[in-house]
Amino acid sequence: MVKKAKECANFVLEDRLVKELKKFTDYITLGIDPKKISATQNYISEPHIELVFLKDLQRGNLYWTGKSYPTSAQQNGLVRITDLKTHFLNLDVGKVMILGCHDLSIFNPRSINAKGWRRQVNVCFKKLSQQEKPVYVLHHPHTTVKKRTWLNAWNCLIRTLP
Repeated sequence: MVKKAKECANFVLEDRLVKELKKFTDYITLGIDPKKISATQNYISEPHIELVFLKDLQRGNLYWTGKSYPTSAQQNGLVRITDLKTHFLNLDVGKVMILGCHDLSIFNPRSINAKGWRRQVNVCFKKLSQQEKPVYVLHHPHTTVKKRTWLNAWNCLIRTLP
């Protein structure tokens, strides 16, 4: 699935577009999901993956990560990214942490009530975040219904990673 998504990312970010983008920025991010998810749908029962790519436009490098902390409605169909280190990149601008959609919820204060594998991911991700000390955090949500949807998670993230 990752191989196919990389092909899609490279297709979208073709040479002519990259040349134009380089005039304005050094990096661009792109979310690629193989299944359509509408603003009101967050459940896909068949195996699928949700990825975020970061393209270094100056060097041509393509980095990726994917969702590691799906919603409870997604957990049975989503192929989770278990290598949490993929969320952290060393770039010219410093250490960058990339979060795919619901991954930001790891930092929501209510997430301390997580059980099972969610608790393990939660604890490991927070510990890794403190070790990596990112200077930038990029969040790639599919949609945001209300302007305060991510507020608690962002506030806790800022306190956790000053």
